[in-house]
Amino acid sequence: MFKSKQVKFIFPVFITLIFSGFSVGESPRFMMGLSPYHLAAVKFEETVFIHKEETARQEFLAAQEAERQRIIREREVALKFQQNYEKQVQEKIRQVITDYRARMSPEHIQEISKSILAESKNYDYDPMFLTALIITESSFDRKARSHKGAIGLMQIVPRTGVALATEKKMEWKGKPTLYNPKINIALGTFYLNKLHNRFGDLNLALEAYNHGPTKLAKYLKSGYQPRRYSKKVFQIYEMIDFEPT
Repeated sequence: MFKSKQVKFIFPVFITLIFSGFSVGESPRFMMGLSPYHLAAVKFEETVFIHKEETARQEFLAAQEAERQRIIREREVALKFQQNYEKQVQEKIRQVITDYRARMSPEHIQEISKSILAESKNYDYDPMFLTALIITESSFDRKARSHKGAIGLMQIVPRTGVALATEKKMEWKGKPTLYNPKINIALGTFYLNKLHNRFGDLNLALEAYNHGPTKLAKYLKSGYQPRRYSKKVFQIYEMIDFEPT
């Protein structure tokens, strides 16, 4: 039989062991010097921490998904705006071409308007500005030929066309290549952009396009800056008066 003092000592320990066993759902055991009671408290804190961590993770994933959906919506809106803008641009170019070449087939008009739009995007020019340049050069006569031998919509001299096509790695099939509206516009816009980069000014680039870069450089060296051609292009550009809705 236990003595009364021994019973008083063992009884609380026994009760603690039983209580901790029911609290944690497992047989009581000691870990890292902790009593079963403190061990139960630690496990409870771990459970709460894991729950908070999972909740934070779910909230983070939800925020990520919400941001992804926001970006998708913004892109859809921007895409619709761009598509609407391009549709209006092509329609305006079609109207302009019809004013100059009423008998041009719808297929050729569509091909030209698409080419103008594509090249304006490639070099960051207003498509109406390129339209004005083509009007100045050929009035949209794709078979136009000048007394200096310049050919097509943007009036490109064959020797210049060869050099440009080689630089752009485009197929060259002699002078007839320049009668192709798509190729002519691609080479003409590429040439204009080269001149723009060289002279650093769009007005000078236009004068170089008209007079030739070598001749313009001589003019500038002598203190003379021609303006007639560039002024004409910009006047036509302003007359087109296009404002997308």
